[in-house]
Amino acid sequence: TLELSDWKLLTPDGGPVEPSHSPPRFIHGGSEKSFLLPPGSLLLASTREFVKLPANIAGRIEGKSSLGRMGITAHVTAGFIDPGFEGYITLEITSFVRPVRLRDGMRIAQICFERLNSPVERPYGHPDLGSHYQNQQGTQVPSRVKS
Repeated sequence: TLELSDWKLLTPDGGPVEPSHSPPRFIHGGSEKSFLLPPGSLLLASTREFVKLPANIAGRIEGKSSLGRMGITAHVTAGFIDPGFEGYITLEITSFVRPVRLRDGMRIAQICFERLNSPVERPYGHPDLGSHYQNQQGTQVPSRVKS
């Protein structure tokens, strides 16, 4: 379920993005009951649901087909949820065709769970991994991307 209390927007008119140097500048907002997403923009927003996966379950965010058929995606590339992850999921919402009105509480995505043959040895959040998004609350902008 979409939570619009803390969102970040990246618009196409902000200039080029250099991922290896620093994350792009996002427009921040929140507490709206609805939001008009311009085509070609990227909206980062979180789920209302807190997700906690055990070490033997992985997850994957998938968009809803009714929205996909209108050119709306709920995630761009970061759809995988690691075993051991705990937190709110940051959605990467894009409209490819037309402006779209998103509403707080809208059912925009679904999680598919996959049972692993055995638990992973070092689940997400393990001290050796440096898991940046463990226990995240609200919408998270990207950390610096290494080249």
